[in-house]
This record gives sequence, C-alpha cells and structure tokens, in this order.
Amino acid sequence: MRMELVKGLVLVLVGVANGVGAYVFFHVVEALDGLTSAGTVPMAIFAFLSIVIPYIVSRSTGIYSGGGSEVLVKGIHGDPGGFSTGRALGYYASSMLTIGLGGSAGPEGPMILYGAGVACVFKRIIGGGREVAKKLLLAGTAAGISASFKAPLTGILYALEIPYKRGVEAGAFLWAVPSAITAYITSQLLIEPHVRIEPPGCVVAVDASVILVSIAIGAASAMLALLAVAVMNVLERLGERLGWLLPVLSGALLAILVSIFPWVRGLGYEGVNEILNGAIGLGVVQLITLALAKTLATSLTVKGGGSGGVFLPTVFAGIALGAGIAELASTMGFNTCRELIISLATASLLAATSKTLLTSIALGVEVFGFTNPIPMLIASTASYMLTIKWSIIKGQK
Repeated sequence: MRMELVKGLVLVLVGVANGVGAYVFFHVVEALDGLTSAGTVPMAIFAFLSIVIPYIVSRSTGIYSGGGSEVLVKGIHGDPGGFSTGRALGYYASSMLTIGLGGSAGPEGPMILYGAGVACVFKRIIGGGREVAKKLLLAGTAAGISASFKAPLTGILYALEIPYKRGVEAGAFLWAVPSAITAYITSQLLIEPHVRIEPPGCVVAVDASVILVSIAIGAASAMLALLAVAVMNVLERLGERLGWLLPVLSGALLAILVSIFPWVRGLGYEGVNEILNGAIGLGVVQLITLALAKTLATSLTVKGGGSGGVFLPTVFAGIALGAGIAELASTMGFNTCRELIISLATASLLAATSKTLLTSIALGVEVFGFTNPIPMLIASTASYMLTIKWSIIKGQK
C-alpha cells in the first residue's frame, strides 16, 4: 500500500512538472518569436539558423535531436531504463531554440521528452525494472501532450498508442491517467489557450452523405500522410550521405518557404486561428498548398537537423487541408458543415501519419467540440487503413 501511494505521488509530481515545463517552454518560445519575426528577410535568416544552430549543438553535445516522438519510441523499444534525463532536457532547450527562431515544429516533442526525462528522475524512488521504466516514460508522455494541448484524454491515448502501429500499451493506462490530469490542471492554471475554436455551428447527423464525405476526406488525408512519410524518408537518407550539408540545404529551403508562407514558421498558432476563423483570405489551391508547405517545412526542420514535435504541425496541415476541401465544397454548391470537414481532415491526418487512431478522435472531441465522434472515426479509420504500413514515427512496432 505504501509503495502504491508513493507511485501515485510520483505520477502526480510528473504531471505538475510538465505543466510548469509547458509554461516555461511557451514563454521562452514566444519571447524568441517576438525577436525574430520583424520582417521577411530577418525571418528567413532566423529560419535558416533554426536548423543549423540546433544541429551544431546536438552534434557537439550528444543531446537528442529530430522528432521527439521518434526518440521516445526508440527508447521504449530499446532500453527504457537507459533513457537519459540530461539528453532529454537538452532536447527540450534545443527545441525552444529551433521553434523560437522559426523552425516548423510543435511543443509536444520537447514536452514528451521533458516529461519522460522528469519521470526518469523519479524511477530511482520507485525502483523496478524495464516495465516500470517504460510505464514511467509513457506517463511522462501523456503529461507532456496533456500540458501542451490542454487535452488530457488525448494525452493518455497518445501515450498508449504511440509505441505501435497496430496496438496499444494497455498496461500503462493507470500510470498515464494521474500524470495527464495533473498536467492538464497545472497548465490550465498557468497557460492561456493558444487555439481559439468556437463551438461547432452545426449538428452532425450520420447519414449516407456524411459517411461518404468522411471516407473521401480520410482518403485525401492518407495521400498527404504518404507524401509526408516519403519526404521524411528521403531527407533521412540524404542525411546519411550529405552529413553537415543537409542542415545547410534544409535551412535554406525552410528560409524560402517562410518567405513565401510566413504562417509555416514556428508553432503556427496564428495561422491555425486565422484558418479556423476564416480570416486568412486564401482560396482552395492556396489552402491546400499551405498544407503541403507546412508538411515540407516540418520535414525539413525535424529531419534536417532541428528539434521539435510533429503533432502540432500535423494538426496545422490537417486544418489547412480541411479548410481547402470545405472551400472547394462550398464553391461547388454543397452545403456541408465547414467545422466538420476541418475536424475530419485533422483527425484522419493524425491517424495516418502517427498511427494514433483513438488519439485523433479524442482530439476532435476535446479540441473541436464535436459530441458525435462517428464521422471522425470513419474518416480516421479510412486514412489509418490506407496507410497501415507507413508512419512518420520511426521505430513503431
């Protein structure tokens, strides 16, 4: 009984630490962003540096680099007990630099590793072997996602799903819950919401047309997901051949993208809010191009030498893709709920890219506010099944 109480306290402390970590992360990134967003030319220069500098730092210090989820998955299936708190905290700081300077990445990557790193500190108190270490890493993961997005159910399910393409780590559920909830409460007290989503203006009744639309959007998301996988694989292979030249080329390409599409830089919350509120003023082709640009910018950032997450950029790309499809449907005379299409594209793109089917649906309910998750389940299942062999997260079993 005493050990169970100690374990419970540890999991609560992991959640609180993640909430505080998210508060620090966002404030540092926003401060850097304020210094680096003054004009097109400075933004392009800083975007170039957002890949080159973290690459130099990671190569010289040995801290983790790349996508946070990928680092975590490798640790879970490799040696979870050997996960390094120091390297994880170094990654957390490096990601602040990457994103603050204009690299296209999300907060969940550094927060996942921050949470896992904090959890590793407490393992000395709990003791135990490989399974305990794995569950602590996943508890930290759940807390990191929950604190970043103010979505505890999304965090819990992400932690259970992310190690696998076709399964879940069910044994970590009771470890993830306390950490995710306390991380949510802490972040709710400390951090203002970054995404402003109005309640859905439509009631979704599932009929034949909604089912067909859901499947079609799932298929469109699957195509974008496969493109993301292909680009990341190409960049990874180039990295093996080019070495230090890849971050230079990736930084240069990112600088060009940022000059053309400033919305793709950094966390991208401004672009997300403008798209959701219909204030971005882009047409069908431009919105879909923006989804492609965000996908490319994120691939260049996390595979070219920078550090950060791929979850939020995927959400951005899904929202842009959904808004483009909704705009196309409107011009063709279809009276379809815009919020529904955006939520379907976002959920199904997440399911396809990361193989996180349940997480995608939870995000749609918690963030977009739809009380009927069935269309998201249909769209996400379609995209998930169409891309079942591929994922942007290397190392998933």
